[in-house]
Amino acid sequence: MLRMALGGHDNYEVDSQEVQRGGVSYTIDTVREYMRRFNDAQLFYLIGADHVPTLPQWREADDLARLVQFVVIPRPGQALVEAPHPFRVVQLTGWPLQLSSSEIRARVRDGRAIEHLVPFGVEEAILRSGLYRS
Repeated sequence: MLRMALGGHDNYEVDSQEVQRGGVSYTIDTVREYMRRFNDAQLFYLIGADHVPTLPQWREADDLARLVQFVVIPRPGQALVEAPHPFRVVQLTGWPLQLSSSEIRARVRDGRAIEHLVPFGVEEAILRSGLYRS
């Protein structure tokens, strides 16, 4: 679906390493692979504000905190979140989008439209495959 969503946009790249890895995929493994491939790069990890409090529970959290800076996407109506030690976060500002993947799945499940919420190719794939119907 990501490839469908980004179709026609040459300035994006889809990395399928987590799918190719198979089984459970942990963020720290993906980050380490990026560190290996792009050893001079500064890495940023986008995360919803609702997940920030759970960061200390992520696999190898201390290493993860050292290797990446988290960019926090706020949820509508939610106050800025405090970064748990030793994590580094930057809060995005602006108007938070009042939409989540959970909302899209619920709309599909309830038979409501998702046009204008996802790219056309993604909508078509979801509806054709029957995803999120049960």
